[in-house]
Amino acid sequence: MFGYLAIMNTMKPESRLEKLLVERVTDANLRWQLFEPDERVLIAVSGGKDSMALPELLRLFPISFDLVHVGTDVEPEFMDYCAKVGRFHHVDEDILSQLPGRKNPCYECSKLRRRRILEVAERHGIRTIVLGHHKNDVTETLLLNMIFSREISTMTPKQELFDGAYRIIRPFFTVPENLIESYARERNFPVVKEKCPHSGRTKREMIRELVRNLQHEQKSIDVVDNIYSSMKHIKHDFLPDFSGSDS
Repeated sequence: MFGYLAIMNTMKPESRLEKLLVERVTDANLRWQLFEPDERVLIAVSGGKDSMALPELLRLFPISFDLVHVGTDVEPEFMDYCAKVGRFHHVDEDILSQLPGRKNPCYECSKLRRRRILEVAERHGIRTIVLGHHKNDVTETLLLNMIFSREISTMTPKQELFDGAYRIIRPFFTVPENLIESYARERNFPVVKEKCPHSGRTKREMIRELVRNLQHEQKSIDVVDNIYSSMKHIKHDFLPDFSGSDS
């Protein structure tokens, strides 16, 4: 059974924001049973604010963690920080150089990176991999899949792999991006500048800009929260029955 993950007495939140984030992660863990006390997990750190916030926050829980980064040309400050906060594994591999001319480089890049992360987990006997996806990522993926894949689906807070041999968890599943941005400024941990050549030209960024524009026009509502909450309120009586249909 997964126990209640209380904050360790020696590690109290240092601010109201950190306390709020701890409460969000604790609630997610109670709802979806993400990790257990004394468990060892592997945090995938890209260098962005979302993944860098994970070790800062998870240090407040009674678990241990390793960090893994896949990529080359990593800034020394980032490397030093990772080595300081946990057991750090660096996979020095240029994934993008292996994807010339691919139709869907973002998907292929993510797939290869995840494979390398799983290899590190296997070598060190770790079965839980932690990713920094947050509430905005969840809603963007929902819209992406509806528009470009013709399906209603998104990422999940916990995903079993290889018949449960490994699992991916997302402790920030209910945390909006703006709280993580504020936390990054508050904690001042090193954030690596985005170096992907496809940055600014992806379908995800197109969806992100669409949501931002909607929020700008509709200031009286929380657009991200409304899209997220729609997954809790599916009105089956107002959806057509497509059973037996080929399309």
